[in-house]
Amino acid sequence: MSTLTPTFLQPIPIDRHRCAATHRTPATFVKCWMRSPRSVTGAGTYAVVNWCTYRVTLHADLEHAAQQLAQLADGGCGPRCQEIHRLHVIPTGHPTAPEPPHAR
Repeated sequence: MSTLTPTFLQPIPIDRHRCAATHRTPATFVKCWMRSPRSVTGAGTYAVVNWCTYRVTLHADLEHAAQQLAQLADGGCGPRCQEIHRLHVIPTGHPTAPEPPHAR
């Protein structure tokens, strides 16, 4: 059983993404939501979004996603880190999500 407190977990609100497509996988959803990230790797509905490098890693479980987020917070992002790392839950079965924070 996980001892994580999901206060850092940010669900992607499904009412702000302006796309009518039904995305079949979390990876295609992320690519559309972020408008062409540098890379999307992994599989699953937990997305660790590194806005510093514009890269996303998908995870099937919260434990692994939280571990990666912690590694990024501990300097795993690199020397030009701006500390903009987020953990999102990707909505399943719905075609929409929000504008990324940098687009606002």
